[in-house]
Amino acid sequence: MEQKKLTLAELIGNFVCRTSYDELPENVRYYTKYLILDHLGCVLGAKELPSSKIVVDLIKYLGGTEQATVLGHGLKTSMQNAALANATMGHGLEMDDDHRVACMHPGVPVIPAALAVGENYNRDGKALIESVALGLEAMIRIGEAFLGVSYRQGFHPTGTCGVFGAAVAAGKMMGLNAEKLVNAIGIAGSQAAGLREARAQGTFGKRLQAGHPSMCGVLSALLAERGFTGPATIFEGDYGFLRAYSYKDTYDGSRISQGLGTKWEMLDTSIKVHACCRWTAPFIDCTLDIMRNQPINVEEIEEIFARSSSMAIQALTDPVERKVRPTTVVDAQFSLPYGVAAAAVRKKGFVEEFTEESIRDPNILSVIPKVKWEVDPEDEKNYPDCYSASVTIKTKRGKEYKSRVMFPKGDPENPVTREELEDKFRNLGGKYLSKKKTDDLFTRIWKLENLGSITEFTKLLY
Repeated sequence: MEQKKLTLAELIGNFVCRTSYDELPENVRYYTKYLILDHLGCVLGAKELPSSKIVVDLIKYLGGTEQATVLGHGLKTSMQNAALANATMGHGLEMDDDHRVACMHPGVPVIPAALAVGENYNRDGKALIESVALGLEAMIRIGEAFLGVSYRQGFHPTGTCGVFGAAVAAGKMMGLNAEKLVNAIGIAGSQAAGLREARAQGTFGKRLQAGHPSMCGVLSALLAERGFTGPATIFEGDYGFLRAYSYKDTYDGSRISQGLGTKWEMLDTSIKVHACCRWTAPFIDCTLDIMRNQPINVEEIEEIFARSSSMAIQALTDPVERKVRPTTVVDAQFSLPYGVAAAAVRKKGFVEEFTEESIRDPNILSVIPKVKWEVDPEDEKNYPDCYSASVTIKTKRGKEYKSRVMFPKGDPENPVTREELEDKFRNLGGKYLSKKKTDDLFTRIWKLENLGSITEFTKLLY
């Protein structure tokens, strides 16, 4: 008898169910710790943002069984609410990790879901590592199936694909069997959501597109745990996720399963060092390279010319009126001319360059009109495997200085070191924690496999 061909959801479910901590490659275990620490810093750093305060205030109003912690606040609420709050906060500064080929922020929906469920189920550090690693791997592979262009259809892959990663992480943490994991994935598909329009008018909507999939991933796993069913054909079905969410039917479902368990796509996740859209990163890197290493004063700049892929240029310059004169922090986070101008003036691109005060800085505003841009055919060929870009600064004396970046700082090819990662955490979240708590947290993260209970470090985060 011919063996039944497994669906993509079944392949994922079986892989996740049978893969334990001991079977994860050592570099996967280690990098998972990296991504967890990075996420925690992003959450704490964003705890005082207006968008974060609104979500936390809502959760206080809603209440909920005290199952998991809202990080940075010490508030106990339900697993779903904790995932919603922590993921929304984690996306607030635009400093959370990024995967270039999948065109998404994988850690921010997955890690809060795993933490919330793990805290309620009193799981240990090994369980957290395996749940996060597997959730990330599933989410990223699903995103890669769209070949970097789902964005053109108007979808935000962090939101649309994030619910699957969160469901896998939560389901693994619960100890679901393969059948129930497949059901959780199928249920998650009906909750996949996330539109690029969410950031129009500079609103907070995009930040919710990290919180919503994290919350719904937990819900999907909880429903599956109790016997609720979902379609195993959620990806490749005639009316499934791949066809429905693709740009002009551009997708390759084999990217989800090819090399599953042997090639770990999550290892290509990038750590961000600038508080803005990842597509802005190479422009800022180039600008900083010139301004820090060449004898140029800002007043001498005649023109700045930026080049990259059409995806980067379109995302960061349209609508042009909001990009050349940002009226909100979100506008600035997704503006090529603002990011370049801020880097030229401040010689940085960190959180302080993307605030209500900074977007009104007359020095930055005076440089923005000097920034021009165009698509570079070479960068177009590189996308999405490489977010390459170049910047040329021309001075009033007629001199030109050019810098080109193939891999922005934080990419696997240009990595953030452990020391740099810890510094990023201190700069973001350290101001809310004592030095002792911060040092204790680092110790627990780097030895996470020895942690008897996740609560041993969640209690340090407020």
